[in-house]
Amino acid sequence: MADTAVAQHRGWDEFQRHRHHLHPPPVWDEDQVRRETANKAPDQFARKKWTFFFKYAQVARHGRPEATVLPSIEAQDKRSSYVSTGSLLLEHSATATLDSDAQPLPPPEDVSQTQEGVDRYYAACEDLNLLPTATGLVRRHDYEVNLRGQSLGDSYATALAKCDTFPPGLQSINLRGNRLTDRGAATLGATLPSSLERLDLSDNHIGAEGVTHIGRKLAHMKTLQVLRFADNKLGDLAVDMLCTAISNCQKLRELDLSCNGFKETGAKAVAMLVADHEVLAKLDLHWNEISGAGGLALANALMENAASNGRLRDVNLAWNNLGSGNAVPTCEAFARIFSERSTLRHLDISYNKLDAKCCSILAEGLQGNHSLFDLHVAGNAAYVDAIGFLVPVESADDMPLQRCTSISGGADENCWVSVRWTEQLFEYTAMCSGPAPAKAHDVWLLTSFDHYKPIRMMTLADDNSEDKRYVICRAVPPGRYQYFFQVDDEAVAAIDNPVIELDEPVSVTLEPIEEGEPPKKTHTKTVNVGVAPLRPKGVDIGENVQPRKLDTPISVAEVQQLRPRVPSLFASYRLDTNDLLNKCFEEDWRRSKLNKYVKDVDTRQRLKEILRPHYNSLRLIYKHFAALEKADTAIPALALNDFTEILETFDIIDDRTCKLKDGDMVFIAANVLDKGDGHGDMTRPDHTHIIHVKNPLIVDNSLMRFQWLEAIVRLADQKYKKSGDAETLGEAMEILLESHILPYEKDYRKPIDWRTEELFTEAVQQVYSRHMKTIRAAFDDYAMRDAGSGLPPYICLPEFNAFCEAANALDGRFTAREVSLAFTLAMMTQVNETDKRRHLEMSFVEFLEAVGRIVYMREGYDSAQLPALLDSFLANNVATRVPPAKPAEGDEEEEGQANDPAEETDTDSPQAAAPAAEGEADTPHE
Repeated sequence: MADTAVAQHRGWDEFQRHRHHLHPPPVWDEDQVRRETANKAPDQFARKKWTFFFKYAQVARHGRPEATVLPSIEAQDKRSSYVSTGSLLLEHSATATLDSDAQPLPPPEDVSQTQEGVDRYYAACEDLNLLPTATGLVRRHDYEVNLRGQSLGDSYATALAKCDTFPPGLQSINLRGNRLTDRGAATLGATLPSSLERLDLSDNHIGAEGVTHIGRKLAHMKTLQVLRFADNKLGDLAVDMLCTAISNCQKLRELDLSCNGFKETGAKAVAMLVADHEVLAKLDLHWNEISGAGGLALANALMENAASNGRLRDVNLAWNNLGSGNAVPTCEAFARIFSERSTLRHLDISYNKLDAKCCSILAEGLQGNHSLFDLHVAGNAAYVDAIGFLVPVESADDMPLQRCTSISGGADENCWVSVRWTEQLFEYTAMCSGPAPAKAHDVWLLTSFDHYKPIRMMTLADDNSEDKRYVICRAVPPGRYQYFFQVDDEAVAAIDNPVIELDEPVSVTLEPIEEGEPPKKTHTKTVNVGVAPLRPKGVDIGENVQPRKLDTPISVAEVQQLRPRVPSLFASYRLDTNDLLNKCFEEDWRRSKLNKYVKDVDTRQRLKEILRPHYNSLRLIYKHFAALEKADTAIPALALNDFTEILETFDIIDDRTCKLKDGDMVFIAANVLDKGDGHGDMTRPDHTHIIHVKNPLIVDNSLMRFQWLEAIVRLADQKYKKSGDAETLGEAMEILLESHILPYEKDYRKPIDWRTEELFTEAVQQVYSRHMKTIRAAFDDYAMRDAGSGLPPYICLPEFNAFCEAANALDGRFTAREVSLAFTLAMMTQVNETDKRRHLEMSFVEFLEAVGRIVYMREGYDSAQLPALLDSFLANNVATRVPPAKPAEGDEEEEGQANDPAEETDTDSPQAAAPAAEGEADTPHE
């Protein structure tokens, strides 16, 4: 076995070096070699093994420089071979981390003690006839053990229990997703230290017997603050025992018992715990079977907790059965909480089958509540409007999925905290913004995120100006929104705010200006537009907005403070909107072969309804994998190996329903172009004059964006419908999305959210402004111009790659593999990526973001230090390494004029902050 291990190690080392010579990284670095070859391992085992080796090497480099070189494997006997191939991993894994956002940690102080524990682990494996595995054991300063997702099972749990895995003084243990049953829970439970502050046993198979053993330890954990027991097999009896055990944990502030299938008895046990617990702040009971008396007991417990000055603020009861049976007493109890107490900040009662009567009771109790910021009611006979009021409807079937983004520009959910809404001031000044009201004394505001419902504005308090000003503060969802004003009986777009013309008119019902008049219906295509940033985490929404309250007076001083300042450098950057994404979806569907593949009209319509809300997530996944390691090509696309990597990353490949060869067949089928798809003009309705010339924007043997959409549908068909796991293609599509795509979507949204959370800030704009001459010179040096066209210059991917190399931007984290990803993510979304090249031609405002993304993707990034890191990169990398640009022929503008957006626009001007309308942003060189 030792000889095999030696051969495997040396063989892979030779493969690494061979590939390294063929495609050398910018700097000769062994860690770089391992990183770039990690995803090219010949099989899953090797991939996991060498990924772990890289993690070890990186962390060991920070902790012990002399340990960066992996020793050769020279084992002689069975046990020594185990130690040679595994103990090194386990020994140094005490310094590793599975959290990609965390910083490397120093090694444990007592290495000999760690080695002694490793020896005991291998001895235990031999006794149990187990092959030792590198578990990825994580210990941070000897206070944390993270074994999340290791799928240990009971046998390996028994082995770990014998080697002091959980020493005294440990504060955090994560055993989530380890296939532990009652037997494994009993073994590990006996070793849990009483010093724990956090314990996560979620996603296992622990029942009542396991809770019996773990409960004995929990009863003595006086410092326990967080307990997560979600997605197990607890049931009523186990929940009852667990609540009894943790009743002495007076410092417990978070309890998660979701997805455990308990009913009335378990709910009453939780209610007894909650009623008099003074510290508990967060309770998650979603996806159980709580109904009737259990729901009423919980509601009464929440009332008692609030009455006794408890701290319970966040409660999740979604996906239960609160509406089953006699739900009226339960809803009346919640209504009393709303009207009499002000403790709850977040309540999720989604999908509880609450009918219109129950929702009306809740709505009445909520009328005067201004403290509940987040109320989730999707799947019941009601919805929450943008002001926070609960609006009952006839039945839940009348409601659209509230977790889906509406095409009209509304918020995906009217939950101010969860979706991170922000406070925004709206102003209308008579004779400046537009006409003064002649018939009425009021002005109303209508916004897209509130479905253009008129909201009365207030006259500005203590205002001594001649022109009357009307103001209102509203909570606004992040992203782009539209609005206009009602002046008398007309819809008016303020001329001193950014104005756009819509493709289709908006139909609205105006407020009657005189009593007894019927509401007037009208429509308008001229609206104002704004962009709200994503509110930073930990920052309050604002003092001038409260749920279900619009009559807060505002002073002149407060108006000056609240008047938004949008970074003018990025004013022309067009953010993604629901309307734009919907156009992209329809374009991709039209170009694909899905209309032929799905012949039934009703099935096609159902597929569209399912895919449309999640199209943006699918698009971002495509952008990520299509861009990686494409710096040597000008057009990002999904090659077969990229497609296979997606199938493996999202756990779509298995041995039964979708084998690797099935995935290859899906790729080939989606890659086949329909008649005319790769040739000439595809937009002519009759297709009578198709010029059969290869489309240069379609990459051979690769999936373009519209083909990726088709491949997703074919995958759902192959994996779930053809295997018999789903009866219809729509059902198969839902299963594929919920099981394989949506659990990972946040990983691909994070780099997009970074734009509005961290980049589009005044602090970053100030850095760009200081270095504007340097940035403009760098852009002009690599930019191309279409001679004689008069169109603005642009940069393509190969030129951006050259810029990164010249600026010495590549490091251990931002490698050649990520250059094209930074380029692609910085580009604004374009509807047509098949006939037009705009998505390949980077404008100056996109180049600004791309430079910021380089800093974001490099080693040592810290969100709080983005301005400082950007300043350092521009001063030390760009200014000193990129040659100054030569002025183009015929360019007679002096330096600093027109080339510097910071000097062209006024930061305080509303027009400077106007985002480009869809189709306006840098479209000339389309």
